[in-house]
Amino acid sequence: MWMPYESDASSTAEFQFQLSVIDTLLQQSPDCHVLVGGDFNVDFSRNWNNTVVLNEYCASTDLFPVIHNE
Repeated sequence: MWMPYESDASSTAEFQFQLSVIDTLLQQSPDCHVLVGGDFNVDFSRNWNNTVVLNEYCASTDLFPVIHNE
């Protein structure tokens, strides 16, 4: 799976689509422990659209980024 770098509205839409693919896999495996890893092309120190989307997604799915700038 490839997470697009934020450059325009279509890249943010693709980013959201890829998160929906992850969400589908999580929903299909409710009894499993799941580790989601990789480069999401997001810098948590920036307040960009993809960062906001990923933070909201993590909060809604009880996923916790290992690296998180505050």
